[in-house]
Amino acid sequence: MPKSVGLDPGEYEVKVAELDGSYRKPRLLTASVDRVAQMTSSASDPGHAMAEAQALRTAIKNAHIHKLNVCLGFSSREAVFRRLTVPFTGEERIRKVIKFEAEGEIHSQSVDDMVIDFHVVDEVDGETNVLVVGIPKQPLSTTLAAVNKVGLDPERVDLDMTGLYRIADFSGVLSSTLEGEEETDLPARTDGGGTRLVLDIGARAVRMLVVADGTLVDMRAIPLGCDSAAEAIATSHGLSLEQAREALTRCLATGADYQVPPDDVDDADDVDDADESDESDESDEEENVERSSTVSYESAIQAREKLFVRLRRELMRFLVSVRGAGEIEAVFTTGGGSLLPGVTELLTDVFQCTPEPIRFLRHVQHSLEEEEVEYLEPRIAVAVGLALGQLGGIPGLNFRQEELVFTRGFDRIKLPLAVACMLGLFFFFFHGVALMKDLDALERKYGMAVERGGLDAATGRETGAAVETWHEFTGYLGRLVNSQFWASRRLEHNEYRAMVNRLAAEPPFTRLDEYLRFLESELNEVEKKGQYEPDLALESGLSVLQQFAGIIQSVEDRMGRFYIGDVELRVPAAGSGRILRFEMYIRGPEFRAGNELVFEAFRDACEDADSAFQAISNPRETRPRNQDELGLFFRYEVILKDKIPTRR
Repeated sequence: MPKSVGLDPGEYEVKVAELDGSYRKPRLLTASVDRVAQMTSSASDPGHAMAEAQALRTAIKNAHIHKLNVCLGFSSREAVFRRLTVPFTGEERIRKVIKFEAEGEIHSQSVDDMVIDFHVVDEVDGETNVLVVGIPKQPLSTTLAAVNKVGLDPERVDLDMTGLYRIADFSGVLSSTLEGEEETDLPARTDGGGTRLVLDIGARAVRMLVVADGTLVDMRAIPLGCDSAAEAIATSHGLSLEQAREALTRCLATGADYQVPPDDVDDADDVDDADESDESDESDEEENVERSSTVSYESAIQAREKLFVRLRRELMRFLVSVRGAGEIEAVFTTGGGSLLPGVTELLTDVFQCTPEPIRFLRHVQHSLEEEEVEYLEPRIAVAVGLALGQLGGIPGLNFRQEELVFTRGFDRIKLPLAVACMLGLFFFFFHGVALMKDLDALERKYGMAVERGGLDAATGRETGAAVETWHEFTGYLGRLVNSQFWASRRLEHNEYRAMVNRLAAEPPFTRLDEYLRFLESELNEVEKKGQYEPDLALESGLSVLQQFAGIIQSVEDRMGRFYIGDVELRVPAAGSGRILRFEMYIRGPEFRAGNELVFEAFRDACEDADSAFQAISNPRETRPRNQDELGLFFRYEVILKDKIPTRR
């Protein structure tokens, strides 16, 4: 079954949810909420983005969540929202011109430095009302670079509000079925009768969706969260933000003062002592910042009321600016800040409607305990909504566009791989051509069959007419087999043609072996008939060299030191003028005795009837260049017999 992962990074916590199944029947495999090192810089700061990315990596690693099919929710605090109307319909047509259309509506920065996407609100009389969302490229690229460094590469970057919208739709809170009425396993969306608000109250922002008659008409992020009250307590009491959050929650929940545990106070003191000098301590005294381990209930109420005054003003200002918002019939909340005591009363007073929490886990299969559901449900709503988009939920936004577009591993190497394959193909093609040329050259050198026009059957000569197709051979085989050499003169015409055709039918590199077998069969026939054919004495020259080597070996043990410097063997086919010349250098005081041994050995061989030698003349003597060295060069000349016996 397909899996999907939703990532909801935040300045205080990062939320991760992993689902599988389908949009109609999802199953929550893993949910995680992990702390982030507290940062106060903007999302475009690499340090802030890296802190969130490190927390995401830790959450995914600890929960054993896979890293595929991931949707990252980008903070709506960085987004720009505009409502505009385009004079035509069709999402593809709108997508081609939306950046140009938004340029006249967004004045805070250049649209060329932003990634633009849109949500269709409605279509009226051939026109389309769209909600345009723009995100600056710098913080988005910084976030993507940070998550890439920790081994994450989300396929989509959606707006966190889109995840909120999707989880609200999934939970059925956008339909006309109110809490307490008849419910199904998964309520379907139907047109409502009024305006509904969906709020995600977080630590640094309040995300709001306005749904009129079942249609999302506006979304906005108010840059004000529950951490504003905690920061006031942290500043006035010299506590860390985490300690102040805990103190604020405990005071408001119990209605009593909260004593910060001593270990926490000591830890805070140690951190302050390590980070601040004596001068900074003096400046703290001048600013009258009181460090106290007790947070009073009254100070918690004051901090909360300051937050509520600002939040009330921002909520009212937002409602006035929303176009198409009628009477508010229902308000739904989620987020960790929605659990802050007093928030429900504030929202009831502002909207004249009691808010209800979004209960989406009742529609999701999971194995969470009741306490885990109570803790996780308001915190992971956006992360689950982002993951649902990968399982076929309502379409969202995607800001991985232009130079930030997502490319899968194969897509990244597709072009280099195609170029490498093309170069490899060219290499093998040209290498194959070179090998074919080398093979052709070797075949020609060894013996390639070449078809000729024909032979006249009566004369055996070539004619212009194709009387008989025949072959000739190149290279070594051609010098042995072609018509001007021995085979054509020795064999009958038909026998010669049959032999040539048989050789042509053989593979090129086996033709010499086939010809050798043919010659052996011819030799056997001659021997059977008792005939002697001088032309078949193919080993005559080799026989001379073998006898020469045998004579030298017979006397070398008695000669001392010598070497043979030059050997000349002439065995012409005519049978006369056959001669063997060789030069021998004999060293040492007994060089003349060595000469006598060689001369006598060859003279004895000349008297042998089976020998190839007929006569030997007295050698010529030559002194070496080094006159002081004992030894002489002897040049011998041996006359060979006209018919040299063949030794097999």
